[in-house]
Amino acid sequence: MDSTSFYRTVWRWHFYAGLIVMPVLLWLATTGALYLYKPEIERAYYGGWAQRHLAGPPGSLAQIARNVEIQTHGKVTRIEQPADPGESWRVGVAMPDGAKRTAFVDPAMGLVLGSMNGGGLMETVKELHSLAITGPVGNRLVEIVAGWAILLCITGFILWWPRGTNRALALRGSPRHRRFWRDFHASIGALVGGVLLFLALTGMPWSGVWGGWLRDGVNAAGLGRPAAPVPSASEHADLSFPKAPGAPWVATVPVTRVQDSHVLFVDPADGRILQDARFADFGAGAQGIEWGIYTHQGQQYGEINRLIMLAGCVGIWLLAASSLMLWWKRRRDGRLSAPPRAVPEHGMKGVAMAMLAIGALFPLTGATMVVALIGEKLMRRGAKA
Repeated sequence: MDSTSFYRTVWRWHFYAGLIVMPVLLWLATTGALYLYKPEIERAYYGGWAQRHLAGPPGSLAQIARNVEIQTHGKVTRIEQPADPGESWRVGVAMPDGAKRTAFVDPAMGLVLGSMNGGGLMETVKELHSLAITGPVGNRLVEIVAGWAILLCITGFILWWPRGTNRALALRGSPRHRRFWRDFHASIGALVGGVLLFLALTGMPWSGVWGGWLRDGVNAAGLGRPAAPVPSASEHADLSFPKAPGAPWVATVPVTRVQDSHVLFVDPADGRILQDARFADFGAGAQGIEWGIYTHQGQQYGEINRLIMLAGCVGIWLLAASSLMLWWKRRRDGRLSAPPRAVPEHGMKGVAMAMLAIGALFPLTGATMVVALIGEKLMRRGAKA
């Protein structure tokens, strides 16, 4: 295979992948960076609501729930106890009109300090990040983008790989020259590309189609979480009240490391423990998925983990800005266009096979890749005509 032909084909599809996914990647990077700092943002935004006001030990859960229901005129559905003893507790409340609110509660007397709709500001940021706020269409869009982002990373590494006069890390020339922006783009990609690839792969389990298939496959192979004692058990915590007659209480421990995960299912009739599930009881598939989620959220390895994920988010913005500069610097006769096609076209077959392989793993992305490949083929025929 001619190396120049292959390089040009990879370059062209790297350009297309970036053009397709960059707007959504910038959105994901911005909302993801915000969510990494959820505790700090919530403390600043909600102010005094987030901190305890009264001294003394917490009251009983029954007393807290009763007092909250009297003050809010709703029904308590869950109680969340934070790891920091100086912070207020959060109590989920179902209102008579069907609305769901979260109350900030001082546990000493069950005093409601304030309340917010649903999960509040950062829950909205989380829904914006996953585009869950737009429904199934948004969730599927994120899945498609994640698959294209994987192709973007792979082709980027191929283009970056040192050859000839290209260096692994460099910054030659001045910002007036295209070489400067080429080096800047390549160097940033080399530094954060692995993080971007990790974020794309570990974000896939949240997706509606592929993520559902993954969970079903893991469970079918006996590699998932232990089955809940009854199907109506809630998955939310710190302590979730029974959702229906006969359903258990669900208690979890707030943790930042996946290996500390611990869930208890308790019979509401007699307090008998129906299931005590710890991380060691998870199957290998569920352990891998959960580890990816905790690391993706910047929790698993402390502050260094959060900073690395933040670097990935910042890197996306730098890559987007430098790619626009590269595109602008490469314009010919005042016109912006895609990188030139490979001549001869031998490199196209290998890249197309790689794209189809990625598409086979992620079918929604694969469907859009097939459309893109057909479009490229039609454009080639039109250029020859």
